[in-house]
Amino acid sequence: MTLKQLKKKLIDCPGYRENGAATVAKHLGVSEKMVRKAKKELREEERARDLAEIQPKVNQLQYEEPEIIQSNGIYKPVQRLSNLGGFNINKLIDVNTLVIPDTHEPFCKAGVMEHCYRIKEKYNCTRVVHIGDEVDACAISQWEHDPDGMSAGDEAILAQAKMKQWYLNFPEVYVCIGNHTARPFRLAKTAGIPSKFIKTYRESWEAPEGWKWADSWEFDGVHFTHGTGHSGPRAAITVAMRYQMNVVMGHIHSEAGIQYAANKHRLVWGMQVGGAIDDKSYAAAYAKDQLKKSIVGCGVILNNGTLPVYEPMKL
Repeated sequence: MTLKQLKKKLIDCPGYRENGAATVAKHLGVSEKMVRKAKKELREEERARDLAEIQPKVNQLQYEEPEIIQSNGIYKPVQRLSNLGGFNINKLIDVNTLVIPDTHEPFCKAGVMEHCYRIKEKYNCTRVVHIGDEVDACAISQWEHDPDGMSAGDEAILAQAKMKQWYLNFPEVYVCIGNHTARPFRLAKTAGIPSKFIKTYRESWEAPEGWKWADSWEFDGVHFTHGTGHSGPRAAITVAMRYQMNVVMGHIHSEAGIQYAANKHRLVWGMQVGGAIDDKSYAAAYAKDQLKKSIVGCGVILNNGTLPVYEPMKL
C-alpha cells in the first residue's frame, strides 16, 4: 500500500484516524511510521484548506473592543470577532503566550527585559502576561526600611521611568496583581481612604490602554495568578491539582520550572516562573542569607495553552 492509498483509506474510514498508529498499522499491514506520516499530512492538508477558506474573511476582520467577563475574581477577556459568523479562528491559528516574571522595578535585574523580548520573538508570542509585582514599592512596605535607601517618591519616579521602557517593548500586557503591586492600595484601605479617591493601577503607573490589571487571568484553559499566599517548589502544581486546570504562578523567586500531575481523567501542569529582582539590591536584602537565590527567566505557553516551556536567562 502506498502512502497515497493509505491516506485515502484513512479518509474513507474515519475510525482509523481515532486509533493509534500501532493498531492501524497492524490492521492494514503497513508500518507505524507510515501511518503517523499519513495522519500528519492529512492534518496539514486539512489545516491548509481551512486557512485558505477563512483567510479572505480574516483580511476584512474588524476587531471590537475586548469584553472583560469577571467570575469569582477571575477575569476572562473575550475578543469579539466580526464578519466570521462565530467561527473560532484560534482553532486555526496557534496562540503563544509569553509570561514575564516578577520584575520589582526599579530593582529588576539588568537584561531581563531584553531576555523577555528575545523569547517573545523566538516563539512568536502574540499574547503577553505579566505575573505580577511589576513594581516593588519597597519604601512603603510594612517591613524594616533601609535608612540609606530611596524615599517613596524617588523610588516611584525611578520605577515609572523603568516601566515606560516595558511599555515601549510590550504595548499590550495582562498583569496579575501581586502583593507588592497592591501595597499602596492596602495602605489606603488601612488609612480608611475610600476607593473614590484612589487612582487605578493604570493611572498610577501612567500605563497605556493595552496594559490591564486583574487579580488573575484565564486564557486557553490556563489560570495565571501571582501566587500571593503560596510558597514552595510545588505551589503551582498544588493549585493546578485543586483547580483541575493548568496554572502559571510567580511570587516565589527561587522556584522555577514545570511539574505535571495526572489522574485517570486528565493531565495538568503547573509552571512557576521564578523572579527577576536583583538579589544584590537593598530591596532584596531580606533574602541575603538564604541559600536559594532568584531564578531569572520567563515562561512561554505554546499551541493555545497546551505546551509550557521555561526559558532561564543566562546570567
